[in-house]
Amino acid sequence: MKSRFDLPSSLLGILAGSIAVALWLRGASMEIAIGTTVATLVYLIAIRLTRPEGRGRMLVHYVTVFGLYGGSTSLVDALRLPSHEGTLLRLDRLWFGETPSVALSGFFSPMMNDLWSGLYLGYHVYLHVALIDALLRSGRWRRRYGRVVFSVFAIGLAGYFLFPARGPEVAFPELFASPLHGGALTRLNTEIVARLASRYDAFPSLHVLVTAALLACDWRWCRTRFRIMLLPGLGLMFATLPLRLHFAVDLLAGALLLGPALWLPLPKESDDAA
Repeated sequence: MKSRFDLPSSLLGILAGSIAVALWLRGASMEIAIGTTVATLVYLIAIRLTRPEGRGRMLVHYVTVFGLYGGSTSLVDALRLPSHEGTLLRLDRLWFGETPSVALSGFFSPMMNDLWSGLYLGYHVYLHVALIDALLRSGRWRRRYGRVVFSVFAIGLAGYFLFPARGPEVAFPELFASPLHGGALTRLNTEIVARLASRYDAFPSLHVLVTAALLACDWRWCRTRFRIMLLPGLGLMFATLPLRLHFAVDLLAGALLLGPALWLPLPKESDDAA
């Protein structure tokens, strides 16, 4: 009998299990330690009950990924992990003279900031369109898409716990002479980030890592969507800089991780034909 644990479920299980163990070892509150342990056990049971190519497996991975993202602020705080945005700022200044978010401050018009905000929000549209499309297709399609996307998510989320860091504007508001000016889309994006984003989601940039993974999948299996999303995808990666959400190092880390992150889960041609 084939194992029910494919690559993304193994990576996510290891990440969740490691966090649960670390909470106990570091003396976190009983509530959060027990909650994380129970959630990890529920995840492992759900994996045992679902097939890698099934819709249930994709939904389990989806809930787990966004649960880890949404809970990362509380988990990092409970683990009493140091925040590393100072290191990221120093690296940006060493390599680029100044972190791009500061260098670009005031450079773009409010209309352009609205464009960047719309592109940034487009990340969620692209991701969910691709996942919903995979849910509606064959089991083989779901398995290969899920294998790539959720493995990449697991690798990126691990960075949030190994190297937690806040974005430039949150960590260093004194570096910006004025708030980001824009219209309705800018205000909407600012509100969503303030209310829903993790506090320590700077390193690495999932906007780079996951978007590039989606583009790689679409280049291979859905060329029409790749052509539609290539320029918007590149734009939303860049948008993280003028919107003051990432350091340049975050984007570079996402790009550098992309190779191994795709090499592990991307099926070979023989797998595609299977």
